[in-house]
Amino acid sequence: MSLKINIRHLEAGGILLRGELPAAEAGLDFPDELVHARQPVRYELTAQKSGRNILVRGRVALVLDCECARCLKAFQQRVALEPWTALVPLAGPEKAGIGRNLTPAP
Repeated sequence: MSLKINIRHLEAGGILLRGELPAAEAGLDFPDELVHARQPVRYELTAQKSGRNILVRGRVALVLDCECARCLKAFQQRVALEPWTALVPLAGPEKAGIGRNLTPAP
């Protein structure tokens, strides 16, 4: 999942990021032909600068469209990562790349 954060906004403190990403932009890829990510990924995250990193915490959730392998009936499965945490480096070979434009939530 890619989100773009203006680092200057982090200098004043943490910022809240809230919204949805279309499944195609979230970079989800399932090798199972019975599981599909078609619905948007919803997120509510707080980002703050932590040394030479950005600490991102919050929750990420999505609904998967699935089919039972036994009876082939369609069903949906909600997946929620709560709490979710990531430490994103600002320097070095693993540094953050370019993502989607976001503005702080109101």
